[in-house]
Amino acid sequence: KHEEKKEIKKDIELSQLKDIISQVQSLKVPMIGLTGGESLLREDLEEIIASIDERSSTILYTSGLGLTEQRARKLKQAGLFFISVSIDHYDKEVNDKLRFSGSYETAINAIRNSLEAGLYTISSVVVTEEIIDDLEKYIKWCNELGVHGIRVLDVVPSGECIKKPPVSIESRKKLVRI
Repeated sequence: KHEEKKEIKKDIELSQLKDIISQVQSLKVPMIGLTGGESLLREDLEEIIASIDERSSTILYTSGLGLTEQRARKLKQAGLFFISVSIDHYDKEVNDKLRFSGSYETAINAIRNSLEAGLYTISSVVVTEEIIDDLEKYIKWCNELGVHGIRVLDVVPSGECIKKPPVSIESRKKLVRI
């Protein structure tokens, strides 16, 4: 009987991460993006952000999982410049189907808490064939939420999107027009 071994991935140690950040900053990189998994799950995230000095701006890419207003304020105090919260649709059911159950409320709360903390806040949307026709309404909805911008991403065949095809040429033209 063959037993499948699951690889357990560990986070990079804080000291290693600080060393990497220092090396990256020595290359005069103007922006450093922190992404996951889910970066907000790191208890030392504020310390990581604080290790990035004024030579670079810091961006946090997140689903928003666990971003309270208090944590958002601590992240800003640590030096976070802006946050990008993933939310793909203005309709809760559609968004949760595209992301994960509860992702809509998670993202909405994160956006509100981020804005309240005074962080530059953007939404991040992965454009697929199933939502391209809703994109203009999504943009208006994001404006009503008060986000400062929208990050539009194409489907990358990885993770949950491994089986999703890229958008068609016609949809790309529509996206450019929008």
